[in-house]
Parts: sequence; structure tokens; C-alpha cells
Amino acid sequence: MGEPVTLKHAEDMLQEIAHHELTMEPRRIATAEVEVGHNSPIAGKSIGELRFRKKHGITIVGIIRGSERIPMPGADEILKPDDRLIVIGTPELIERIQKESPL
Repeated sequence: MGEPVTLKHAEDMLQEIAHHELTMEPRRIATAEVEVGHNSPIAGKSIGELRFRKKHGITIVGIIRGSERIPMPGADEILKPDDRLIVIGTPELIERIQKESPL
């Protein structure tokens, strides 16, 4: 887990993005939380291995894993069942990934 200052900075950034999203006209960027399912085929694989950004067109900017917070996870971060992914992308792509949740 990251340093408390780094975690606080990441949380502040996500809150700022969420606030900005509410006030933007037209909406160009959106954030969401999507869950990795208990028996998900992506569990046990790294973000890089999954080519998540290329496949879905969205970026994972954080992971909530139980009480742990992982800001800005690297390509080598292994996804686990029940992870909650904080993602950012266009509203259309975010809506699409939310429909697939849990992944």
C-alpha cells in the first residue's frame, strides 16, 4: 500500500474529478467503480496482461481491495476477485463497462 500522503493525494484527485464531472457541460470524461467478479476470468491476471486500456478504452486509476487503496496501479498489478476498479474514460465507454460489471 502507498504512503498516506500519496493515498490522500490520489483520493483528492478522484474527488476533484468526480466534482468536475458533475459540473462539466458537455460531459467529456467520466469515472466509475466496477467490480471484478468472484469467478472472473480476469482475476489473477495483471492489468498489462489484460491490455485493459486497449480492450475497453478506459484507464484504471485506482483499485479498492478490501480496506486497501491502490492509487495509480501499474501494469504489473494483479487483479483479484472482489477488487473494485476505479476507472476513467468517456461517458459512453464508462456506461458500457458498467453494464458488464461485475467483470
